[in-house]
Amino acid sequence: MKRKDRIFLLTSVFVLIPGTVFPFLSCERNTPEQVPPQKDSLCFRIQLQNELPEDSRADIFIFSDEGIRSLEHHLSCDAAPSMETGYRGDATDKLAVCIINSPFPLNEKAVTRYEILEAMVVRLEDDNPSAPVMSSVKLLVAEEGGVYNAIFKPTPLLCRIRVNSINNNIGSYTRVEDPVLYLQNINSSTEVLRSEGFRPQETGLKSSVLTLPADIGAWTVHPEGWFYCYPNDSRESSVGSPSTEIVVEGHVKGKIQRFRVKIPAFGRGSTIAADIDLGPDGTADASFF
Repeated sequence: MKRKDRIFLLTSVFVLIPGTVFPFLSCERNTPEQVPPQKDSLCFRIQLQNELPEDSRADIFIFSDEGIRSLEHHLSCDAAPSMETGYRGDATDKLAVCIINSPFPLNEKAVTRYEILEAMVVRLEDDNPSAPVMSSVKLLVAEEGGVYNAIFKPTPLLCRIRVNSINNNIGSYTRVEDPVLYLQNINSSTEVLRSEGFRPQETGLKSSVLTLPADIGAWTVHPEGWFYCYPNDSRESSVGSPSTEIVVEGHVKGKIQRFRVKIPAFGRGSTIAADIDLGPDGTADASFF
């Protein structure tokens, strides 16, 4: 009888505490079934407003603008003034990226989040002056019917620099013999999506060297050819962040002399031309336009 009473007592305790949740009891069966969020048909109407080189390729990436900014859609196609793409997703704000003429194939397996694409670097040896890498980033908001109108103005990173003329104002009929021309402290690599804060990754890097057609004497010399580099928008030259320079180098009275002029801060896609005047003791001035 004592054993039966003990069993009855335990049973009574269970009955008298109906709200108690025991470790071995599960309440999940009483939870309403989770309904996945409704996905809308999203349409992206894309316009490219800059003139592009022939046979350019476009990569369009669409990321969510929430959380980790994960990739939702990728389109790779021939670049055209107007394009359209779509997929099913939530009609929330999107971060859209347009990259033109990527030197390497881009795919969604490698670019799963915006920060991965943001860290993508391009180097001078991989860029093509006749079809340069270009990019543009836009924050997009859905309009009626889940339509997003993306107007991109992709701009190149690559900058073009040339010297139109070199005048000799050294005096005393002094010639600069066997002259060559190059850039120093060039920025040779940069992030594809960067818009400002460009600095050379290494100091002292030189461009290719251009041999001038004649000694620099009484007559103005007109070099032919372009130099290419990435932007350097530092306003103040320092040891760790030097300005990009044009260097005219040659023999003056039997000794090597280098005439340097600093290029003012310049941003992505800049085209710069310079007229240079050489002065005594290695000095030089330049007019940029």
